[in-house]
Amino acid sequence: MAYLLKGYKLMNNTIGVATPMSVPVPASLAYEKRYKAAYKRMVTSEGFRNYGATIALARAIEKAGTTTDVYKIRADFHKALPINGDTIPTEIFGITEKGGLLINGSTQTVENGTLTPPIQYFWWIKSDKEWENIKKITKSTANMVRLPN
Repeated sequence: MAYLLKGYKLMNNTIGVATPMSVPVPASLAYEKRYKAAYKRMVTSEGFRNYGATIALARAIEKAGTTTDVYKIRADFHKALPINGDTIPTEIFGITEKGGLLINGSTQTVENGTLTPPIQYFWWIKSDKEWENIKKITKSTANMVRLPN
């Protein structure tokens, strides 16, 4: 948005999805460089997530040892995860029983025409042990919040 609006001043006191490059993970800069070179446009949150999902699918296919048996690929998908921020720009921590990828949501606000640091929200955490494991394996240095489950 800052690119389109020539800054954040017009968006003062708003909240939204964090800008992709503001979420501090090691893979972001390399991804942005490759993406801009290939597509000549800015990166988006959707691009980050779709790239990560594609990498996860490729790893699940590899773990399953098949490109055609979708049931085996799905059954082995959990073996491909987690994938951390040193590999992809949006970390994927697991997969639900129904196939949803466990990816945190990141938000930011604009205050006085300036972006605040992003906050990452983890919505699926069921135990203190799971939360401690997430904090141990993440490569992000953003503020992390565990939502009640």
